[in-house]
Amino acid sequence: MDFELIIGLVATVMALGIPLYAIKRTSDANDSKRQLKHVKEQQELEKMRQENFLLENKHMELELEKIKNDRKLRDEIKLEREDRWLIEDKDRK
Repeated sequence: MDFELIIGLVATVMALGIPLYAIKRTSDANDSKRQLKHVKEQQELEKMRQENFLLENKHMELELEKIKNDRKLRDEIKLEREDRWLIEDKDRK
């Protein structure tokens, strides 16, 4: 009787164990697919961040160049005004 009980338990464990193992493997495969998809999304996001960073740097470079040109123009205008006033002051004397 003990021998038949052991055979029955082994058969039951095998009958339940194989589907449970298959379910676990399927779950692990799905997890791997999700993780791979997540990694790909992270790579795409990082690529977009880098492109955005480059665009922002180019924009900032253009803004800086514009500020430099504006400052140079403003300084030239300021010098012209100072020279003009100096000339007028000389003419008044």
